[in-house]
Amino acid sequence: HLELLSGEERRQQLELWNDNGAAFPAQTLHGLLEVQAQARPDAVALVCQDQQLTYGELDRRANGLAQHLIAAGV
Repeated sequence: HLELLSGEERRQQLELWNDNGAAFPAQTLHGLLEVQAQARPDAVALVCQDQQLTYGELDRRANGLAQHLIAAGV
């Protein structure tokens, strides 16, 4: 329960710096990734150092992880 920011710092980050007026889609992150996986399965989705994952690979891995978690009772 430790406050890391002062009231003014918190207001600055949450209200001033974050007030961009951008409209965001009413979808989940994984839903947006699935849309990209269907539309552009071979496009690069993630890069970490010298490794890359396409949207198709990312979708397959995410689905595999989800099935593993479901089977484990999560």
